[in-house]
Amino acid sequence: MKMGRVSKFTTKIAACLVILTCLALGAIGMVLPIVPGLLFLAIGALMAARHSRAIDRLLRKNPTVNAYLDDAHGLFELSLRNKIQYGGLLSVKLLIDSTAYLIALASRLARMTARTLQRYR
Repeated sequence: MKMGRVSKFTTKIAACLVILTCLALGAIGMVLPIVPGLLFLAIGALMAARHSRAIDRLLRKNPTVNAYLDDAHGLFELSLRNKIQYGGLLSVKLLIDSTAYLIALASRLARMTARTLQRYR
């Protein structure tokens, strides 16, 4: 039996299964600290954007996500080793961006609290 190229339908089904798996692991990771939830959600979003123009347009409305999508544009053409390396670097970038966001949020909360305390003095 001769195997030809994988059909588009088979590719779409496999991609849907991987996306759903990543989203499920991401949701579990939001509850369990052992599983890296944001990483799986990011991978699922990247794959979903790759296979759906509507999802790509929706995700590109956010400037931060748009930058991640632009960074990952050639990801699917990389070798497995380079994909793993990119995934590690993406994890570090997500961690740094999340930390920066949380620091900015804490700073904003501290300023709001200080203003509120000044009103009551």
